[in-house]
Amino acid sequence: MSGINSTSLFSSGTTLAAESPSSENVSPSSNRAVEDPGPSNKASVPETQPIAYDGDFTVSTGQGQPEQRFKVARSCMRHASPVWDRMLDPDSPFTESREKLATFPEDDSDALLILVAITHLRFDLLPETATLSDIESLVMTADKYGLVNIARPWLTKWLQDCADAEKPSTWTRMKIAWYMGEKAVFTDLLPTSITYISKVESGMWVDAENHCIDVAEYKTLLGAPADSYRKRAFIALFRPFHDRIHELTTSRCCQTRRFFDECDSIILGSLIRSLHKVRLWPLPQPDGVRDSMDDVKNRLLTVPDHLYTPKNAFHGDCTKSDELKQRVRDVWDSIPSPIAPLSEAYQKEHLERRAPRRLDESPDSMNAQPADDEDYDSPDHSL
Repeated sequence: MSGINSTSLFSSGTTLAAESPSSENVSPSSNRAVEDPGPSNKASVPETQPIAYDGDFTVSTGQGQPEQRFKVARSCMRHASPVWDRMLDPDSPFTESREKLATFPEDDSDALLILVAITHLRFDLLPETATLSDIESLVMTADKYGLVNIARPWLTKWLQDCADAEKPSTWTRMKIAWYMGEKAVFTDLLPTSITYISKVESGMWVDAENHCIDVAEYKTLLGAPADSYRKRAFIALFRPFHDRIHELTTSRCCQTRRFFDECDSIILGSLIRSLHKVRLWPLPQPDGVRDSMDDVKNRLLTVPDHLYTPKNAFHGDCTKSDELKQRVRDVWDSIPSPIAPLSEAYQKEHLERRAPRRLDESPDSMNAQPADDEDYDSPDHSL
């Protein structure tokens, strides 16, 4: 974290050589440096810094940094984290349960050290502030080890301190809310996020503020329910144009008796040309649309403005431009909130398991299911 590394969070110790010579092996009469014996087969071992002075276990970290080692109490780690409890249980099959050292090469070093300090009540080692990037890393690491509720007071404080300065994007705020189990915040941000999210050619998702979204993050927070929701929304948005094209190719649409064959053909041609101008012809498969829902809606609303008929005053009503544009608006207004379709079982389980708990909350109330959201498949919806 910003200002949260081994040199600032803990007093940095010197690196101990694996084969440093003992003073007993050096002649008192000789002040010359000991000759280099050549490359050693043993790697240098960093000095172990104590978090628990009576610790019986060592944690090694080092993602993106030199290796750091910290002496901790096995019992503190087991009591704080269900993951660490299983890992360090004497009867577990994990290697760490039988050894004195555990390595965490895949975790962010600073985030892990913060969590270890909290679990050992070493609040004097915690920083005053943290950057948004630091908080993201910390909350994801806390989620991995079931420590979100333990770290919540510091996460909340640091978020409040950095919110005004860094102005996090909608996606970032929603991601942090997801990992912290803040269901109200998550569901409040969800409609904006899914309405404006789009995919670039590389396959990466981009949010409304043009911040790139990791594919794995997208699958975790939204995933298949969001893909299904977008697909059904695009089906509904394209339907008025499919219907109009079908009408122009299978029946007489001209409102007059003169030049009706020419009128229908010109309207059909201008409709296809207008869709092509907004990069929507041929009408794409709904599950293959990369653009955001809002962008597609706005482009479709411009299509009826470019329809034309034979140069005859009697054909002014044949395009049905106003009717087509109103159908697009009606479909957009009738698309239900994404909160219901995205509140799948795994979403509810995730958010509720990480939600803040009251001291008087019983196990039964903690497992109680909330009231069902609006039914996404209700016949009242146009999708």
